[in-house]
Amino acid sequence: MPARHNQDGSMKKTLLFVLALLLAAPAFSAQLLDRIVAVVEDHPILQSELDQATFEALNRLRQQSITPPPLNELREKVLEQLILQQVQLQRAQRRGIQVTDEEINAQLQQLAVANGLTLEQFITALDQQAPGHFDTLRKQIKEQLMIQKLRQLEVVNQVSVTREELQQFLKQANQGSTVSYHLRHILIPLPNTPTREQVAAAEKQAKALRDKIAVGADFGRMAVEHSAGAEALQGGELGWLKASELPDSFLEAVKTLKPGQLSPVIRTAGGFHILQLVDKRDEALNPVAQQQALHALRLRKANELFDLWLRRLRDEAHVEIYLNDPATLKP
Repeated sequence: MPARHNQDGSMKKTLLFVLALLLAAPAFSAQLLDRIVAVVEDHPILQSELDQATFEALNRLRQQSITPPPLNELREKVLEQLILQQVQLQRAQRRGIQVTDEEINAQLQQLAVANGLTLEQFITALDQQAPGHFDTLRKQIKEQLMIQKLRQLEVVNQVSVTREELQQFLKQANQGSTVSYHLRHILIPLPNTPTREQVAAAEKQAKALRDKIAVGADFGRMAVEHSAGAEALQGGELGWLKASELPDSFLEAVKTLKPGQLSPVIRTAGGFHILQLVDKRDEALNPVAQQQALHALRLRKANELFDLWLRRLRDEAHVEIYLNDPATLKP
């Protein structure tokens, strides 16, 4: 969805949150178990990785004042996210995608500045919490950058923009102002070639969810429990997106909403979507260069294709799941 291509802001927020979790994690990490809970191709996912990721998800939901679902359900959602991450990392490795030390150091420098520290002070602060935290953070940054590069290569760069579309965008951009939308999102997915029964069942589920939210159910919790979107464990949070970054079907659905209101159920190739408008704002639009406009248009089109692309990677991967025992992690 759109937020995952808003790379600079989302990377910064993600890494700041990762930092907070790293600083909070030492007492928990000593309790981690070691057994295989899933295998993606030939790569095992360990119980310790799942427990740590579940711990992070619980903290993230509590920071957002979202009531977590039952722990066993949350663990299943977290495991699926770990599987999707590993599927993308393996794809990036097969494509020969590399991340340099300079790129990782640039992200670390941004984190240090955001926390009011020099890079040396930042490294020292991490290492004082527990040995190995700095190496863990470097690994997480490297993996995030690899996945970003893969998405750019296989989704964004494959989108074509016609001369007419570019000219129309530039014309609109120079007419005065644009609107940015703060959105939350739920996705009920469809397989690549759904049957009529699968389409009907997914649409029924999406409409039922929307009805529940409309009469008071918490959108964030519904996203955590039911959404297949990549941002589900953040309560469906997409963040701020410009109109130019939204798929046309999304923009049409939200542009007349007031803060707090829900969109109708939206059908795309990837499934059925529910959007909630958190807020919106008018922003003066500076004249844009042709390359910036081209990038924005590609992002808009790529966001329509992203979930379908990710589901295709998941379907093509050989995944075995061994998640049977009740969780040992305490909420």
